[in-house]
Amino acid sequence: MKTDAQGIQLTTVSDDAVAGYDAAVDALAGFKADPAIHAKAALKADPDFAMAHCLRGYFYLMLGVPAVHAKAKACLDRAEQGVATPREHTHFLGLQAWCDGDLIGAVGRWEKLLIDHPTDLLALNLTTSFYFHSGDAQNLRDSVSRVLPAWSDDMAGYGYVLGKYAFGLEECGAYEQAESLARRAVEINGKDIWAVHAAAHVMEMQGRTADGIAWLEETEAGWSECAFFVHHVWWHKALYHLTRDEVILYKSGQGHAIQEKRVIQGLENPELDEVLGGYAGDLRDEIELVKGASHEFDLDAFLAGELTPVFFGTALGNFGVDHMLDGLVE
Repeated sequence: MKTDAQGIQLTTVSDDAVAGYDAAVDALAGFKADPAIHAKAALKADPDFAMAHCLRGYFYLMLGVPAVHAKAKACLDRAEQGVATPREHTHFLGLQAWCDGDLIGAVGRWEKLLIDHPTDLLALNLTTSFYFHSGDAQNLRDSVSRVLPAWSDDMAGYGYVLGKYAFGLEECGAYEQAESLARRAVEINGKDIWAVHAAAHVMEMQGRTADGIAWLEETEAGWSECAFFVHHVWWHKALYHLTRDEVILYKSGQGHAIQEKRVIQGLENPELDEVLGGYAGDLRDEIELVKGASHEFDLDAFLAGELTPVFFGTALGNFGVDHMLDGLVE
C-alpha cells in the first residue's frame, strides 16, 4: 500500500497513480490548471484506484453543472467497487452526500476525516471551500485551526494550510496575524495565489491601497499563471486603481498576456483626451453613471449585511480584471 504526499495511506500499488493523485490535490489547493487531468492520469496508471475515482467524482460536482451529476455518481459507483481504507470509504460517503444534494452531510463527513486524519489536504480543501462559499467565516477559520498542530513546515502542502488559515483569520478580523501567515505561506510557495489573496484582503480592509498594489505586483510572477482565480486577484488590483482615480490603458488583442501598463492619473486629465480622442468623453460619462447609480460604500452597512458591492469587469482576458479585483479589495 502506498501513501500520499502527506503520508496518508492510499489503496494502490502504483507509484504513477500516487503521483497523479498528489498532483491533482496540489492543483486543487493551488488553483492550478485542470486538476482533473492528473486524476485521469492516476486512473490510467491504476484503473482500480478507488480514491482516484472518488476524486474525479468530486471534480465533476465542483463544476456546478447538474448535467454532470450522473458522471459524478458513476465515479462513486466505480470507487465503491474497489478496495478502500476506512478513510477512503469516508470520502466515498462524502461524495455520496454531495451527489444527493446534502452538502451539510458532506461537510460532516469531511470534518470527521479531519479529526481522524488532520493532514488530509483533500478533505481540508473541500471543507474550507464549502465554508467560504456559504459565508461561514468562523468555521472557515476554525476548520484550519483545528488541524494546524498536526502540520509542520517540512510537510508538502504546509504553505497551503497557512494560506487557508490566513484567509479565515482575515475574514474574522484578525488582520495582523492573517497578513503575517499569508506572507509566510507565500515565502514557502510563491505560487500560492490563495495566500496572496488573503494578504490583499487584509490591505483592503485596512485601507492600504498603495500597499495592496505593491503586494500584488511584487508577487505577480508567482501566481499569474494560475487558473481561473487569477482573474479574481487581478480584479482586486483594478479596484485599488479605481479608488485612486487612475485610468489604466491596454492594447487590444493581447488579453492572453500580461502587458506593460500605461497609467493616466485622473479621469479629467487632458492626456486621456489625447489618447482616446472622442471616446474620453464617453468614458467619463460612463464612469459618472456608474458612480451615480451606486451608493457610497459603507463598511458598517456591508458588515451588517445591508449593502452588497457591485463591480463590473471581464474575466475573458488580461485587461482590467486585475485592477477591478484590487478595487474590490479596497
